[in-house]
Amino acid sequence: MLAGHATGEATAARAATAAGLGASAFSLAALGPGPLTLSSVGIGTYLGASDAETDARYEEALTAALEAGLNLVDTAINYRAQASERVVGKLLASGRIPRESVVVCTKAGFVPKDRDAPDRARGLLAGVPPEEVVDGSHCLHPRFVEACLARSRENLRLRTIDVFYLHNPETQLGHVQRAVFHERVRRAFAVLEAARARGELVAYGVATWSGLRRAPGDAGALELERLVEVARSVGGDDHGLRVVQLPVSLALPEALTKPTQRVEGEVLCAIEAARRLGLVSIASGPLAQGELLKRPLPARTAALDPAGALGPAARALLFTRSSGVAATLVGCSRAAHVREALAAAARPVATREAALAAAGVGAAGVPAACEGGA
Repeated sequence: MLAGHATGEATAARAATAAGLGASAFSLAALGPGPLTLSSVGIGTYLGASDAETDARYEEALTAALEAGLNLVDTAINYRAQASERVVGKLLASGRIPRESVVVCTKAGFVPKDRDAPDRARGLLAGVPPEEVVDGSHCLHPRFVEACLARSRENLRLRTIDVFYLHNPETQLGHVQRAVFHERVRRAFAVLEAARARGELVAYGVATWSGLRRAPGDAGALELERLVEVARSVGGDDHGLRVVQLPVSLALPEALTKPTQRVEGEVLCAIEAARRLGLVSIASGPLAQGELLKRPLPARTAALDPAGALGPAARALLFTRSSGVAATLVGCSRAAHVREALAAAARPVATREAALAAAGVGAAGVPAACEGGA
């Protein structure tokens, strides 16, 4: 296993030598003991078949992205039956990119398959009571979380993972009462705090899909303030809950435009709530898994790119980058995808007004409580 983790010095040095990107392509993010220089576009590894051909395409795309200066890689144990983690691990082990310059993130929550050892996959649930697995596919039990962390470190060939997420924890809310849910999250956070103390991860977070887009009081809504309280209950004021991942796109702009969170009694949009709670926001799904590219983007998105220099993918990515998040993840399984990502990363973010106009929401139509979110 490779020792070390992303450091402020190495990520800053990588950004300084990123030809063609410029300072606007990076930001400081408090993901550990000190701030890291994070590329505003990161590479996701979700889509694609779990076969060797897709492995090769991902390896080529990841290599191109990291060599160009992008330094955020996102995966999960269930992506492509563990093959995505293993591609990332193979690349890092090659030594082509210094380990300390790359922020590596993965997730646990969904019960994964294992392409390379199908009989081994169910072993991750050893000792887990059946009632702790909802829909036969999602689990936050401590033994499962701990087993997934160990397997992910093995797949990634890393002693230390930079960010480890609980994957779509809101999946549990359709099956258990909220008090039970928070207790399950507390137990999982306790596992992650212990792993953090052992040096197996630097920070942890929650990677969400629907939970932060729902209105306060909705049965499936996640409460960021409550999650921070849970983390503090097991990790103290120096707890490791540092990151929230959530969808932000022209198709799903709610994190920027819809007040769904309460912080100290004030109702806020999710991005602003995360900021006030000291959490780093990472956006997922900026292209709505390719759906945004199946038809022309709305004419209103021209506000993001008055010169008309960007293609539709880069323009959609620029919207998400302009929403107030630290970085946005885009799936890149081909070198051509990386070129679009680099074009978007090289552009300065648009104004909040331009982002709202692109989303089809006038500034006057957004609650004042969301104004700090961009």
